[in-house]
Amino acid sequence: MAKLEYSREALGVLKNFHRCDAVVFVEGDDDEYFWRVIFRLCADLKIEPKPMGGSASLDAQIDRIITEDLPVLAARDADFLACTGRGTKDARIVYTSGYSIENTLFTRGAVTSMSHLWTRGRNGDLKIACDEWFDSLGSDLANLIKLDAANYHHNTGCDVLGDGFARFSESPQSSKLDALKVKAHEKKVGKQISDAMVAAIDLGKDAITWIRGHFLQSAVMQFLQDQARNSGVNKKPTYPGLYAEAMHYLSHNLNSSHPHYRHYRRTTKAAAAAVRTKNKKLRA
Repeated sequence: MAKLEYSREALGVLKNFHRCDAVVFVEGDDDEYFWRVIFRLCADLKIEPKPMGGSASLDAQIDRIITEDLPVLAARDADFLACTGRGTKDARIVYTSGYSIENTLFTRGAVTSMSHLWTRGRNGDLKIACDEWFDSLGSDLANLIKLDAANYHHNTGCDVLGDGFARFSESPQSSKLDALKVKAHEKKVGKQISDAMVAAIDLGKDAITWIRGHFLQSAVMQFLQDQARNSGVNKKPTYPGLYAEAMHYLSHNLNSSHPHYRHYRRTTKAAAAAVRTKNKKLRA
């Protein structure tokens, strides 16, 4: 079914129809609840998310917001837009902290908490194990993540990281990376992406922030399966269950101690101020 296209006039009063503070266009269904929580906890803003069915449709809506100066917001996965300077620089457009919503959902704290649930507490304190696993993931894949960003920026069309963790793991049932597989793929991709292309990319100190969200999610799934198996729990996590647990953790822990809180508080507060200004102009 075709997406409903709102006129400029309709968009101006849409928030009144929904009895909310702002209408926010988002990518898909999984993004709705995520952004509700983000705006509520970081900007005290009641929003009505409107899923667009993908990033391409959302980007078209973002273009409308800018060119027609609309009093609505958009919230989007940053992908590699931010670290390559391609993001839309307008306060009404909010991006994730890191590559996607999964990078905010599956933080060290969230994965540690989920590990305790899936092992029923049998493995004791899993914080150290979780930290070591994240450290290994970030350091071992740092070069591939940079190559992935360079591939996006220069549109070389390479298959760099992909969405599945298993292609680089020691075995389909392991959450440990196979260093030889990683290095072999780095070498293969490096033939098509030059060092100069990679040097132009700045991922900051923590490359794992820009790891693809679905790749991270599949890696977390395997880590949890490993932990459950090691504790003698014969139960496999599911992706819907993983999302629900991560959202539960986020809704109770998105505060000043969360590593992404400052980003979302700053950007959602700016978005809230921008949309209020636009609405005041419409009423004037």
